[in-house]
Amino acid sequence: MTTAILLIALAAELIGLPRVNAAVIPAAAPVVAEPTGHRREVPQARAAKPSGPSLRGRASWHATGRDGLYAAAGPALRRWLGPGWRGSLVVVVRGARQVTVRLNDYCPCDTRRPFKAINLSDEAMARLGGLSAGVLRVRIYRARHY
Repeated sequence: MTTAILLIALAAELIGLPRVNAAVIPAAAPVVAEPTGHRREVPQARAAKPSGPSLRGRASWHATGRDGLYAAAGPALRRWLGPGWRGSLVVVVRGARQVTVRLNDYCPCDTRRPFKAINLSDEAMARLGGLSAGVLRVRIYRARHY
């Protein structure tokens, strides 16, 4: 247990609140900060590996300066998604790991094979386990809401 959880549990016990089994508390959906400073939940794709059409390429990362699961779309990804790509949710998969990100920017990523398809926020790249690697081979799917 972390120190914060221990302090909260101790405070709850001191004021006489009943104990709660943490296993029965549902996990909250991830919350991201909007450019305006407002916070909202980002829907996550189901845990099973996505299916359907996909785009293969490389993913790099950049420090966003703010928390959130965001990404910049490269030329091939923008063409694949079509003119309404900005604001779209995509699922980026590397092996058994996946992360759902919102496309909020573009990158002039290189077009050599294998091309760089997406530039992930540092938070998203960390979930794929690749901050130290720098560039990863990934598969990208359109996110579906279930």
